[in-house]
Amino acid sequence: MEENPVNPNEKVVISNAEDMGKPNLGPTFRPDNGVYQALVDHCKDLQKAFEDSTYRRDKLEEIKNARKTYEQVGDKKTLPWEDAYNLVLPLNTITVDNLEPRLHSGLIGRDPIARFEMNAVQEQSEPVKILEAWFNQELKNEIKVKKHAMGIVHTLLLEGTWFALAQYNRHEESRRDFVFNPDGSIRIHGQILTDQNGQPVMDQSGQPQPNPEFGNPITRDFVDVLYEGGEIERVAFSDVLCADNIGTDEEWERADKAFFTRPTYAELMRSKGKTGYLVDKIGPWLLPPKGLTKIPTKEQSPEQEIAKVEVTGKETIKCVNWFITYPINRVEDKPREDQEDFTEEKLFVTITADTNVLIRVALLRDFNFSNRTLLRRIRLFPEDGRSFGTSIYGKIRSIQDGTSDFFNQVLNAAMVCMIPWFFYDETSGVEKDIEIFPGKGVKVDNVKGILIPDFFKLNPANYLAFVNIFIDLWERLGNIANPQIGKVDAKEKTA
Repeated sequence: MEENPVNPNEKVVISNAEDMGKPNLGPTFRPDNGVYQALVDHCKDLQKAFEDSTYRRDKLEEIKNARKTYEQVGDKKTLPWEDAYNLVLPLNTITVDNLEPRLHSGLIGRDPIARFEMNAVQEQSEPVKILEAWFNQELKNEIKVKKHAMGIVHTLLLEGTWFALAQYNRHEESRRDFVFNPDGSIRIHGQILTDQNGQPVMDQSGQPQPNPEFGNPITRDFVDVLYEGGEIERVAFSDVLCADNIGTDEEWERADKAFFTRPTYAELMRSKGKTGYLVDKIGPWLLPPKGLTKIPTKEQSPEQEIAKVEVTGKETIKCVNWFITYPINRVEDKPREDQEDFTEEKLFVTITADTNVLIRVALLRDFNFSNRTLLRRIRLFPEDGRSFGTSIYGKIRSIQDGTSDFFNQVLNAAMVCMIPWFFYDETSGVEKDIEIFPGKGVKVDNVKGILIPDFFKLNPANYLAFVNIFIDLWERLGNIANPQIGKVDAKEKTA
């Protein structure tokens, strides 16, 4: 038994290969950060500032509403009465689905996708043609640029900002196949058991052992490399932390930023020995609570929250990964005004989100020779001084919400006109609870004791003209022309 240095009252058992005859899997209690504590504190202070940002919070709310209107999800209404109409008209849906194929085609609809040209040279030489053909084949067959372009455009239209992690990766798959003879036939197990060199295996008496697999086909297991090279992995907007005022690409490159990941315990244990991972910080203490296979509500992305995506099927450990510039020669016990060495380095840092333990730290140039951040950003309608773009919903918000609200008011008014409420007194003989529906007569003692207000005598259709005002504005702002929605335009002029 040993004391936990973080919590002295807790007694823990240390895995020890020498004492227990088992492999040392690492610490079983939460280790301290030691010399990295100042770096961890700096990252946590930045994380709190970024997460408390009003600008980021408002943008997340905009994205959530954009997803809701795209999927036409309306909240339950209690005004003007319980379960009143709250339909979401598909203006945002139509605009996004109309623009998406046009933008996708504009990006990669031409062939070749990328054309190589030499400066001031009109015609391509043969080596340039060969290089261009190879590069475009890689884009199509290996990078799957069409699939990625479709996802990027869709996310940009719905959220205004797209984030992704660009990295080098290798994907392998274990596979089993038959062993073939030189003539192409499947090799069969013989009567005698043989070793890897084809020599008979002898038993204790020196006789060849019989082969229990006699007559069965011989198989072998091997590892296939499915893909090796650069790839991009999308990062959800809600998983990215950064400052509010990162306008240009150059500012994005220099800025401190972070993103959340959720690896499994097995993935972290297999990562020991890889670049930057601290072996003495990774161990059984990282094990998450058993059965925790759902995404907590506060950690769901807007698209997951709207679609009610919860079950992951895996127990994960939430980590925050930082691309950060830090003074590596800083003397921690000196005040800031007494520091003398201001050398800074770009670091990649991984910290467990719930327990604040640093488990990985490395120079950024260990991952990328050019020392550039691996977290990339694309914005729709970018503006200087703002970190995030604007979605289509952000552009048509007043039209989308106004049209839906007014249309629901018309439907609620029509409901009142068709099934109005009324007032009655005791002389009418109306029972307290009666069932009414169109065409049914209700017998009462005195109809003069019943009053139906006059203001229900309106024609809801008269108010649809106001809805058309919103529709006209939407068509202009959303670039929706008559031919694109199947209408025949009577006018020959475009304006």
